Amino acid sequence: MPEPDNAGLSGVVTFSSGQEMEDFWEGHGYALDASRQGPYAVFYRHHARAIQAKAVSGVRASCPAAGAAVEGAGLLLAEYYAVSVVTPEDPVGDPFSRSVVRDFVASFGGPAAALV
Repeated sequence: MPEPDNAGLSGVVTFSSGQEMEDFWEGHGYALDASRQGPYAVFYRHHARAIQAKAVSGVRASCPAAGAAVEGAGLLLAEYYAVSVVTPEDPVGDPFSRSVVRDFVASFGGPAAALV
């Protein structure tokens, strides 16, 4: 992720396939074009203050044993990024949007297949 913004504002990284999609984006926003692809964005915000959870639940992991080992554990994050991925459609019903989320999570070593 990019370096934290000193003003504490959210950052954004946008993605498109080229100028044609950029033009489509201007007129239609986050929508699928005729090729069933569209622009997407990653919004992020660095949080330098610690947070703590007493019991973690809903863990998604690459193997069931890893998820079970963490389920119910306490969690302390000294600092972290809150991240939102904005896709053209709902990833549950749209293959392109689903692939965007899957690839994003996989880029961090996460269990991408378990997400959608």
